[in-house]
Amino acid sequence: MGKLVVSDTNIFIDLIHMGLLRDFFLLPFDITTVDFVIRELKKAGQKETVLEYEARRELKVIEFSEAEIEDIFNLKQSTRGNVSYQDCAVWFCAKKINAAILTGDKSLTIRAKNDNIEVHGLLYVLDQIVLNKIIPAYLAADKLEELAKENKRLPEDIIKDLILKWRSSTSK
Repeated sequence: MGKLVVSDTNIFIDLIHMGLLRDFFLLPFDITTVDFVIRELKKAGQKETVLEYEARRELKVIEFSEAEIEDIFNLKQSTRGNVSYQDCAVWFCAKKINAAILTGDKSLTIRAKNDNIEVHGLLYVLDQIVLNKIIPAYLAADKLEELAKENKRLPEDIIKDLILKWRSSTSK
């Protein structure tokens, strides 16, 4: 059994965009998500691509009972700010199954960490893919550089450091 993680929508979207979703599922993680996240995958092929991993039993998709949905609603009501219902579902699930959260959402990160839940983002996932020798460091650097041009919410300084680290650790 690997590290238990609950993935948020943005992790799947970025990994699909980078062509690294298959590599994500090669990590020593037990990957879970919630049905609300699956419903947020809107672009052509995203939902089907992710659900292929559920069909192969590499991804567990949690569906909630009515009582749990009410608990998630109450969690959403108790938070101030812009934490979405989907984010609250990820947060609730991680707390319930004692898992880390994988997200790029700042509001969810802050609230989950305040609730003593381990939280990591896309850069952690990419670093784990490199550290586990699933893809070479130079390829991760190239992929991250491409994504950073389009995804302006990623932390520019950390990205530069990570790309420099990967490029200096290996040669093509």
